[in-house]
Amino acid sequence: MKSTIIQTSNQKNQGIACQKEGGNQGKSPSSFYQQAPSLPTSSRREEEQEKELEKTIFPKLQDSKIQKDAMDNVFNMARTLRELKDKEKQRMRQPHFPKK
Repeated sequence: MKSTIIQTSNQKNQGIACQKEGGNQGKSPSSFYQQAPSLPTSSRREEEQEKELEKTIFPKLQDSKIQKDAMDNVFNMARTLRELKDKEKQRMRQPHFPKK
């Protein structure tokens, strides 16, 4: 009788273990959450998004002041990069002697 009870409880434990494992071995805890399937956007929605962009962003890109500011930023970053490279070259040219 006792072996029957043990066997039954072992069977229950194995059933629970199988349910827990259920093909989820090696997965991270975040992977247990259901992933929502990505829905394809309709072409009509894409067209609406493009129209919104044309109304808001594209006029800003055509603004000459914004273009000039962007070009100035690029030139300033390039100048800064050149200066840093020149400083590094000068530092590498100086002899390095360990202090005694």
